[in-house]
Amino acid sequence: MTKLVVVIRAGGLGTRLWPMSRRRKPKQFWPLVSEHPLIVDAYERYRPLVASPRRLFLTVAAPFVSRVRSLFPRLPRENIIGEPVSRNTGPAVGLESVVLQTRFGREDPVVASVTCDDVFPRAAAYRSVLNRAAAALRRGAGAVVAVGDRVSDPDPGLSYMQVGRPVHRVGSYSLRPVLRWVEKPTGALLTRVANAAHYVAHTGQYLWRLSTVIDILEAYHPHLWPRFARIRQAWPTRQRATVLAREYPRLPSLSIEQLVTAVAPRVLAACGDFQWSDTGKWFLIHKLRTGGVGNALRGRVVAIDSDRSLAFGSSRLIALLGVRDLIVVDTPDALLVTTHAASPRVKEMVDELARRGSRRLL
Repeated sequence: MTKLVVVIRAGGLGTRLWPMSRRRKPKQFWPLVSEHPLIVDAYERYRPLVASPRRLFLTVAAPFVSRVRSLFPRLPRENIIGEPVSRNTGPAVGLESVVLQTRFGREDPVVASVTCDDVFPRAAAYRSVLNRAAAALRRGAGAVVAVGDRVSDPDPGLSYMQVGRPVHRVGSYSLRPVLRWVEKPTGALLTRVANAAHYVAHTGQYLWRLSTVIDILEAYHPHLWPRFARIRQAWPTRQRATVLAREYPRLPSLSIEQLVTAVAPRVLAACGDFQWSDTGKWFLIHKLRTGGVGNALRGRVVAIDSDRSLAFGSSRLIALLGVRDLIVVDTPDALLVTTHAASPRVKEMVDELARRGSRRLL
């Protein structure tokens, strides 16, 4: 029986959590939801799934490799994969796959490719779903498996999957075929997604046999595969850094959905109820810290007659008086003041600062 390999993708910049999340220290290194950085919470979430640290990997931007090594001294140095530039999640999955081939190619393990910046309050239930999906893949399910969560609080900014009748039963659990992808629904479609049991939230977590992704890269991306193949060939050699720096930046920016799931011959859903949430917007950070009730306060903050607000301070005092649904994030060189409703638009501010040439603030 093949054992699970877990790759935690931690290469994002988290621009919607500006001004705390910056290029020099993105959101995965901040304690936004618990008292630990998101990347540490993710490591602890997935560690029980692997037989040893040798089977757990982290993919990060190259400048943060040394920081990750200091956070996880027991993790083998070879298990921290540094991306020389950001090319979105698709090339990151291609890179992790060819690296894993150099280590586990003959075994052809089941791989869980997961994010570090999502939250699963019902972590045990979530891990149970991953284990059952992995068992189905070991038994020949032969597919890309996307993890879906029950829709409890529909969000028009998320993606959803319409799933079919159960297939590939593992005990009392079954995978379901993905019939349709629903991107950022609104109006009547969002209402239908919220009320129909055959829709689940797409969490962005995946499982597959290693050979499945390699086959997809070779068969459906012949213009990209030679670059991945050259990286794979050089990985066990002293030419690794040189070849990676030459080949990886020449890859296009593609999501996993564009590179893998859009062309995969078969996509199944592993569905559960584990209260998944992403952490990409400030109003979600408030909800995760408070349950949506009361204030989320950190630093020097005094709140009077104020509710459902988030205030993260640094050295200065933040005083909240008679406000509601407010987001205040104070850093030494930038202050953000917005509302819950407008907080998903923070990236617009980041883009505007970039347009004005204020790179030191990004």
